[in-house]
Amino acid sequence: MKQIRAHEVKPGDKVEVFSVEYFIRYIRYRAAGEIQFSLQPASEPLSPFTCNEVIFMTVQSSLMVDVVEPESD
Repeated sequence: MKQIRAHEVKPGDKVEVFSVEYFIRYIRYRAAGEIQFSLQPASEPLSPFTCNEVIFMTVQSSLMVDVVEPESD
C-alpha cells in the first residue's frame, strides 16, 4: 500500500476506503481543487459495459489516498 495525493490517482487504481478495497471507475475534476471519484467493489471486474458504482466520493485534490500496489509475479 502506498499513499499518493488524490490528483495523482488514475482510473483503474485500487484504493482502500475504511479497510475495504475499491476500483476507481471514473474521476471528475471539480472547481476549487475538488475531485470526485466513482468507486466500484474490487471484487467485480472493471468493464465499460456495466455500471456498478457503489460510492461517489468528493475530496480535495491534496488529500492523501491509500492506493493498493499491483501484485508482482
